[in-house]
Amino acid sequence: MKRLPLCLFVACAACLLLAPVASASVARHQRGAERVRNASAAARSYARLGADPAYAISGHIFDFGDNAVSGAEVDWGWWDGSAGYQFGGGNYPDYTGTDGAFSFGAVTGHPGSDDLSIYYPESVWKATGLWKMELWALDFTANNDATPFSYEIQPAQVDLNVANAPSPAIEVETGNASVGYAQTDVTLDGSNDGVASVPPMDTFDSVVAYYYTDFSNFYTACRSQVESLGTPASLAGGGTAAGTVDLDWSAAQHAYLAGPLCRHSGKPGTKVLMVVNGWPANEKASFVGWGANGGVPKGSVISTGADQTYAMPITIPATEPVGFYEIDTYRADKAGADSLVGMWDLYQVCTFKPSASSIHRGHAVRLSGRVPGTGNVTIYSTWHKVSAAPGTLAASGWHRVGVYKTSSGKFTSSLLHPTRTMYYVAKYKGLAFQAFTSVTRVAVH
Repeated sequence: MKRLPLCLFVACAACLLLAPVASASVARHQRGAERVRNASAAARSYARLGADPAYAISGHIFDFGDNAVSGAEVDWGWWDGSAGYQFGGGNYPDYTGTDGAFSFGAVTGHPGSDDLSIYYPESVWKATGLWKMELWALDFTANNDATPFSYEIQPAQVDLNVANAPSPAIEVETGNASVGYAQTDVTLDGSNDGVASVPPMDTFDSVVAYYYTDFSNFYTACRSQVESLGTPASLAGGGTAAGTVDLDWSAAQHAYLAGPLCRHSGKPGTKVLMVVNGWPANEKASFVGWGANGGVPKGSVISTGADQTYAMPITIPATEPVGFYEIDTYRADKAGADSLVGMWDLYQVCTFKPSASSIHRGHAVRLSGRVPGTGNVTIYSTWHKVSAAPGTLAASGWHRVGVYKTSSGKFTSSLLHPTRTMYYVAKYKGLAFQAFTSVTRVAVH
């Protein structure tokens, strides 16, 4: 399974107040919403919109060489302006057969915002690097099986040259943020040349290269990208874009949570800083937080030059449950309306508190909390006044209090008898990365 960002697990409840380009950019990180195979959820969506399944659609999936692709998963859905992405259905587990065919007997059309997502089988991925293509500006009401096999989908290709690439293995997204994109694993050769797949479209203009920070099979971060955004061009399936797209990693744009990874964790209500740098003058970086309540805009900043660094304060919602909170950064200025630039970083939400915040000398206190994941937690203490967790997992300068088991992420310490005001923190394994809770204080009188 491909490694995907957090919001693969977040039901897309809302794209509140997002402009169309924002919705399109953020959509690329909702790669599981359309894969939630839940018929009742789709039925609720139909009921809410007051629409009945009305159309039949079908087509074939081909590779670049015009060969039918068997074993491909095809999903369909649509964008709702007030509720974000709505999953309609998919051909799972009845993947495309030897003729590459797929069909859906009853789909709802929402003109201009209908979506088809293709997940390519391992055979295509290993041969070409292409693992996903998504087209999200379709119209099932106008293009359906009144003309049988109305969707014949075949990728095009583009040649790349990536100067100063820190690694030969990169991810590449190509397309147009208003129409769709393709995602390809690209291995550059010795001269930094590579080939990426492109969706068939009339408005191809964006190529973005980036690297995952791979925490696990499911949790990733993407903190740096480099893009070529040019004049829209028409590119048919099976065709190759004219010329070579040149990218220079030394001009990469960055967006990441400030501070060491072990501090990307804490209680609901915590304020964090999202740092952006390398953004050329007049480019607008906008932020969206993804959590239990879907996507919520978190502000924006317009760069005055690539040499500038900005830190956007973002508050983790006070009601956010224990788990993961994803912060997306995407390009949202009008000049970059078709840009595929979109990065993300993860914050682990946890709780940690004493049974009493103030005690008399000789009395006891317990510490308890809940963390994402399983395994033991290690509690540390210090009498030095601190406001932040240790900067490294070694917790230098802190005293180890004890190791405690968790149950469904919950843990409770033994009785502690501090003789002076103490500060405590807990280290835990996490689902994605090892980190600390927020620091809690117990005053002793």
